[in-house]
Amino acid sequence: MPSEQPVLRAFYDSGPPTESSDHTTLVVIHGLMWHGANFKKLLPLAAEHNARVIALNRRDYPGSAPYSEAERAVLARVAAASPDSLSVLEEAREFMRERGREVYDYLLHLVKCDRIPPIQGVGQNAKGGIVLAGWSLGAIWSLAFIVHASSFSSLEVDLSVDLSKYVRRVVLHDCAFGFFLYPPPSQTYHPLWDSAVPLEKRAQRFHEWAAAYFPHGDPVEADTLVLYDDPEGSSSLKNMTPEELAESTHEPPGHIPDGSDMLTAKLCATHGLYEELKDAAFHPSSASGEGELRDPWRDVELRVVWCDQSIWGIPWVAKNIAAELEESKRTRTDTSRVSLVRLRGANHFAHWDLPEKVLRGFLQNDAEV
Repeated sequence: MPSEQPVLRAFYDSGPPTESSDHTTLVVIHGLMWHGANFKKLLPLAAEHNARVIALNRRDYPGSAPYSEAERAVLARVAAASPDSLSVLEEAREFMRERGREVYDYLLHLVKCDRIPPIQGVGQNAKGGIVLAGWSLGAIWSLAFIVHASSFSSLEVDLSVDLSKYVRRVVLHDCAFGFFLYPPPSQTYHPLWDSAVPLEKRAQRFHEWAAAYFPHGDPVEADTLVLYDDPEGSSSLKNMTPEELAESTHEPPGHIPDGSDMLTAKLCATHGLYEELKDAAFHPSSASGEGELRDPWRDVELRVVWCDQSIWGIPWVAKNIAAELEESKRTRTDTSRVSLVRLRGANHFAHWDLPEKVLRGFLQNDAEV
């Protein structure tokens, strides 16, 4: 049962466009150490896209509920446990299922309390409804939601709202955990794993690296990826004031080794949940029925939006997803609900530097923006 007040809270909310009965409600979930405040540049553009933009904060971030001591203890223990234990694997799965449940509860509460327009129309002509977008590490929350949404719906006692009539698209935006989904290239880099950087400086080094622009080769290949940022090059950090940077970041969940986001990332990597959730989302079970018995959650569009000048893992996962989708066509495996959208000239902070482009990628139907 959803709680009366969701544990997740909106940091920013543009509010609905004036006199619109078919606007889209875009709910964005943030990534590691950068929270909902960093999406504020989307808000002034929302009305012209007939959209309402809500920047949602996850647990342990400003405004939302912190994890309890009991939850932290489970997270730490499971993240550190051997991947060979089936019982621990089930605990890891349940931990991420609960994260999906929190997103579900927030959206259900939103629909019940805020008169959200339902989906109107089908396919590319659809309007209204909810688009849920998870950015960077936050994309795993979006995956956990869409994978488990059907089971959450089946447990509802209050049937006054059918959430499947509202959620029409789930966006995985610049999935920063992409290097766990597919075999990585022979050369990789991540500042949080760089032993040459002192622990106390890794958060700042991560911000510098993630906010840079990387001139990767086109087409993307292992030997055309740019791994390291150029200190003299373009960076989204150079487009923020110190006050905006301070407002946008919250570092405790990213503390090494025991920040809640760091432990969640480790839990998902250790127990194979990045790949497991991706596979479950891309390839819904045939047990979800056909015809009138078909599970409506199976038809929610899954869109992978990637920025071609982002950190190396982003173009790498986009290349591999494209190959996976092609292989699915060859083997007649149904991945029809999955699409790829490329944002040209955009980096990992496109929502800050190029907010109009990001809204088009999330809300429109072009394969490239």
